[in-house]
Amino acid sequence: MISVDYKSTQVTNQDAVGWSALKPYERGGRLRIVSFDYTVPTGTIAIAKVVSMATLPPGVMLLGGKLDNTALGTGALADIGLRGHDGNGNIDDTSGATVADDADLLGNDIDMAAAGNDDFNHTAALNFLYVTKKEVDLVFTVVGAVWAAAAVVKGYLMYSE
Repeated sequence: MISVDYKSTQVTNQDAVGWSALKPYERGGRLRIVSFDYTVPTGTIAIAKVVSMATLPPGVMLLGGKLDNTALGTGALADIGLRGHDGNGNIDDTSGATVADDADLLGNDIDMAAAGNDDFNHTAALNFLYVTKKEVDLVFTVVGAVWAAAAVVKGYLMYSE
């Protein structure tokens, strides 16, 4: 027989009040994938410009993503973050303290100069398992250097609800 010395928050809650105490993503949640693709228009995209890639519903747990890109040009980088879909400057204003939009919450200075692919939102430092509090947009911010015309960025973000 194995004896239990400690319990996770979820097991503690379940033992105290049953399954109803757990959020859907903590017990049998459904895996969802939102995909995106973007082609840089004629010309280039300047540094600090923001591209909205997808919209995510409130109350979902982010489980990591993957992006693939053609060569965007020497020095081209991207930050990946979240912004409140309502445009009020907050990704969380639903409870006591507010949390401002965060341009690099999920990825920072991702090298997109050459064609390739990268993971994002896949470590604790990049907010793996972040739970959205309200409807938010997945955004890419141009950093490092301008993005070249006709370059393509595509990928997906997995989440549980």
